[in-house]
Amino acid sequence: MPKNQYKRYSVYDRKTDLPVVINGTTSECMRGMGVSRATFYCYVTHTRHGTRKCKYEIYEDEEDEEDE
Repeated sequence: MPKNQYKRYSVYDRKTDLPVVINGTTSECMRGMGVSRATFYCYVTHTRHGTRKCKYEIYEDEEDEEDE
């Protein structure tokens, strides 16, 4: 069985710490946040580097280790 090639993300509202999307694809996260793909990746980069405080915090989820 081939592994899923898509990254998964979890998105949290920075003010409330409530989850917006958990373990979602890029498209699912964009819809949940109501933003464009470019804005989504901008948030990912700022969260990763801590360079700017955005409305959302976005984290890349770890892939599960599966037995082969």
